[in-house]
Amino acid sequence: MPAFVYNRNLLKRLHYLQGQLHGIENMMLEHRPPEDINIQLSAVEHAFHNLVYEVFFEFLQKNAALLFSRLLDKFAGCPKIFETLDNIRKNFHTYTVYQLPSIINILCELDHIGDKKEPE
Repeated sequence: MPAFVYNRNLLKRLHYLQGQLHGIENMMLEHRPPEDINIQLSAVEHAFHNLVYEVFFEFLQKNAALLFSRLLDKFAGCPKIFETLDNIRKNFHTYTVYQLPSIINILCELDHIGDKKEPE
């Protein structure tokens, strides 16, 4: 598999997160109130989820169209599966970061149907 080239913006976000975490560590060492630390932790959590979302979506943008095209061709003769795949493709942008890994796993499993040959 070829190396994946990440957008520079993603690396900047990662460095920003590292800085935020270092700042939280300093706040704890300074015995700052839990309310102050919680605000920063919430900001880190939000930034982290955005980073995961962007990394995942950058990958998907490069690979999802190919996967959907292959699956739609593969299941063109199966109306229910074809309709389900087309529905997922049309609504792909509405899924959350938490839902997408499961959806991708299902799509990859569908892609491998028929690839394994039964022993004779």
